[in-house]
Amino acid sequence: MTDPEAGTYGTWARQDYHHQYMPLMYSNGLRKPFDDGLTKTMFDQPEALEAWEY
Repeated sequence: MTDPEAGTYGTWARQDYHHQYMPLMYSNGLRKPFDDGLTKTMFDQPEALEAWEY
């Protein structure tokens, strides 16, 4: 992913619900983005925190 001759370093990550961070959280074990009452996100759950860190 790094090509110094092309000026490319690292990788690109979209900040997008459907294509970036939610698939990472789901693949890490998060089962749903909101609680049953739809009043709180589940982003503070261990599965989500590990995915954010990754």
